[in-house]
Amino acid sequence: MLQRASKKLILVFIFALIALVTTYSYISLNTIGLSEDDIARDIEKRGTSSVEIILMTDSRDEQFILFSNDTSGQLGMIYYEPQPLIPTRYKFLGGSNIEGKADTYHEYGVHNFGQTAEKGWERLIVVYGRNEPNANRLELDLGDRTVIRNIDGKNYFLEVVRFEQEKWGNPNIRFFDSDGKDITEKFY
Repeated sequence: MLQRASKKLILVFIFALIALVTTYSYISLNTIGLSEDDIARDIEKRGTSSVEIILMTDSRDEQFILFSNDTSGQLGMIYYEPQPLIPTRYKFLGGSNIEGKADTYHEYGVHNFGQTAEKGWERLIVVYGRNEPNANRLELDLGDRTVIRNIDGKNYFLEVVRFEQEKWGNPNIRFFDSDGKDITEKFY
């Protein structure tokens, strides 16, 4: 009887170990670490082109990355969230690219996402791009509020804004120089 119980215990242990190894392997294969090399490899795998990581920022433990395609110069943004079972690993959530060649057209990109919430919409807006016109700040007019972010004339910007809104509306984005002059037209 004791020998039979020991065999059952060993079998349960083996099955648990196999399940644990399988789960860990699956998570490891479908997530990434947050080193720049890991992120670059993941973006390259998705876009089949080499990239340079320009900026990284986080919001609510999600990681937002601005990158440049080494071949075309096109800018893109991608973001990840922690994997709940192994919080040092991150899984892909989404992203977007600036249309055209950003270093030629001085364009910026906007990732505009909203999901329904109890009283309207939970919004995630990411504004990113190259700042060759040398803007000092950007303003997002969201209808019922205005969000101001200082980008301090840096070469690139990656700004994440989260908020709740009763009605869906696209943001009106404007860029200002250090004197407060609206220079939005220089980004087109």
